[in-house]
Parts: sequence; C-alpha cells; structure tokens
Amino acid sequence: EFQNLAVNAFLIKPLQRVCKYPLFIRELLKFTPLSHPDYPNLIEALEKVDDVIKEINEKTREAELQTQMIEIKNSITFPAEFVLITPTRRLVKSSEFKIYYKKQSFKGTVFFFNDLLLFTKKHIFDEKITMKAHFSLLQCIVADLSSKIEKKEFWFSVVNRDQPDSPIEIAASSFAEKREWMDAIRHHTLTLLKSSPATSSTRFKKYRSGTVNLNTVFRDSRPPLL
Repeated sequence: EFQNLAVNAFLIKPLQRVCKYPLFIRELLKFTPLSHPDYPNLIEALEKVDDVIKEINEKTREAELQTQMIEIKNSITFPAEFVLITPTRRLVKSSEFKIYYKKQSFKGTVFFFNDLLLFTKKHIFDEKITMKAHFSLLQCIVADLSSKIEKKEFWFSVVNRDQPDSPIEIAASSFAEKREWMDAIRHHTLTLLKSSPATSSTRFKKYRSGTVNLNTVFRDSRPPLL
C-alpha cells in the first residue's frame, strides 16, 4: 500500500490521523444520547483533540516561517556581523521597487519584517543580491513624497531617526501599493513602540507627531534607474 510513498509521506501520516479524530468523535456524538455515560467523555475528548490540532497547526506554521527566514538569509549576501534570523522576527511582506538611496538609483527588493526593514539590490550581471541598508522599525518614520516632490505620485520615503539626512526613497507601482506599505509600516512601528519596555511615552508621542524635518532630507534630482 505504501511502496510508492516517499519518507515525508510516512512522517506526515500520524498528523493526518490525529486531524481525522474530531470528525470521528463528532459522528459518535450525533448518535450518542445526552444521557449516555460516555457523552461527557466524548465532549472532553473532542476538546482535547481540538487543542492538540491547534498546537500542531501552530508549530507547523512556526516551522514554515523559520524555513522562509532561512531561504531569505541564503539568498542574500550580508555583512559578516549582520544577524537576520532571531526567535521573534517574521516576514510581513516583500516586494520589488525602484529605490533611491545615497545618490544611487537601483531596483531591489524590500523585505518588511515585523521589527525590521531590509533593503537589497540585485546586480545585473551576476544576479547576486546584496543588502544595501536595514532600518529597525523602532527608528523609522515613513512619509508620502507626492506632497513633497512634484511628479512623485507613487513615491514614499523611509527615514531612520538616527540618520535623518539619508532617507530611502521608494517608488511603488500604484497609489494603492504605496498606501498599503505606508500603513503597514506605521502600524507595525506603533505596535513595537507600544510594546517595547525601553520605549518611553515621550518617544511614542514624538513618533506620532513625526518630529523630523522631512523637507530638509528629500532631494528633487534622481539619476537614471539602472
């Protein structure tokens, strides 16, 4: 019966069997009178099996996220001192953008983690992907460039509070994509600020008010994209 199955198929069998138990128990409950002495035991068994399945699903999801982080780490060239994988770091989303940073324009992927923004560049000739910059969300301010610079309708900028003169400017493909990214970054940043024990209420209020002079850090000129 199992001659053509791979090893992974054998390993998943016990989990698949556990997931069938709730269906089996619910069928038993349909035909078990409330007055039957086994009825309370079946209810308790159903609750315990449901809890086990929830834990299995949670652990499976954690394993998938960890695998995803390892794949990202292996696809990018990082400085030796940079640590990407941490116990709590998870990928929120990623996308390719046109990016302007430190007087250079290039196309690259922005990886948005729950505590970090990672900016990369894919080189044309060898297709090697390298890290260009990374910002902790606790240090980030995101701004809409369409009101700062003409003809930048889909552009937004991420500013590191510690380096306000070196913003990273990003060109989304549409207004909807720009709003989606800006809102997501702000949401996760505020969540971190609220939950971080090292964050004072004053710092949180400063973030909400955006106390960085954005007009002094944006530039009008852009070299042609590579």
